[in-house]
Amino acid sequence: MAKKRKALVDPEKKWKTQWHAGNYDALRAELKDYLDVLEIIPEYPLTDEPLRIDVLVIKLKENVTIGKNFARIFKRLNIIEYKSPEDSFTVEDFHKVIGYASILALASEPFTDFSETTVTAIVATKPVQLLSYFKDKGLEVTEHPNGIVTLQVSFPTPAFQIVESKALSGEENLWLKSLSKELTSDEFFKLVDESKKLGFPVRAYFNALMQANPEVLKEVRKLDSDRLNQVLDEVGFFSKESLERKLEEQRLKFEKERLKLEEQRLKSEEQRLKLEEEKEEERRGRVAKMFEKGYSPEEIIDLFEIPMSLFLEYTSQNLNAPEKPQESINP
Repeated sequence: MAKKRKALVDPEKKWKTQWHAGNYDALRAELKDYLDVLEIIPEYPLTDEPLRIDVLVIKLKENVTIGKNFARIFKRLNIIEYKSPEDSFTVEDFHKVIGYASILALASEPFTDFSETTVTAIVATKPVQLLSYFKDKGLEVTEHPNGIVTLQVSFPTPAFQIVESKALSGEENLWLKSLSKELTSDEFFKLVDESKKLGFPVRAYFNALMQANPEVLKEVRKLDSDRLNQVLDEVGFFSKESLERKLEEQRLKFEKERLKLEEQRLKSEEQRLKLEEEKEEERRGRVAKMFEKGYSPEEIIDLFEIPMSLFLEYTSQNLNAPEKPQESINP
């Protein structure tokens, strides 16, 4: 039984939305007015081992005030921990990211203590369990308007806040709020228009959005397919469907090339057979002619190195030929 070939694309495979890459683009878009005083680094490595912060924002100028609502607490080193819409920010996550802050402080040059470090957790929905944990520990939690929660801590703990993206203002935090699985077609077109004002590409952001909102993508295609195709080209969108289409196009291209090569092979084979037939016909004529001139079967067989059966086939019409040749004929 033939072994079943594994498909290049598994139709049952669930493609994972690249939320973290989209979040990095969203942060840059939100903080676009401060990119000259902020350095935003994705997946910042804390050590030589694979231990990374989702995003590290370094404030390059101490005397500059960041006006963006969630960035007002920013100090020199600012850790951003992002959770996708499917994930929650737990008590364990809180202690882990505080541990990251400790490693970062020790590894930074010059040394930066927690008074110059902040931690921001960006979540889709409010982490109720974590907030209850803080209150049980006697920590003061302040819930600000539009989805920002701060934790009143004292040194040596870094300043900590939670940004609930779903509760953010669409006017002030368009990019973070829209990074969700609940996008509308109007929001999509608004993001497209706003992206043209940024001055830098946000391809990962749009890829995450389109992977997470396929139904909106279908709706947008119906409303304005030309505009959507332009956006897809600009961001280099690479969905499962586009991958399958590209693979099918590649397969058809290879099949076309294979058929072309097969056609060339058959043509060459046809030419070879035709040449052999011409040589065979020439030999047949020469054998028959020598036999007519009186050469013995043994002489002809030795000269042309052919079996008796082939000799009989060549001379079947000339069995009454004379016994002795009158002239020499070279095979």
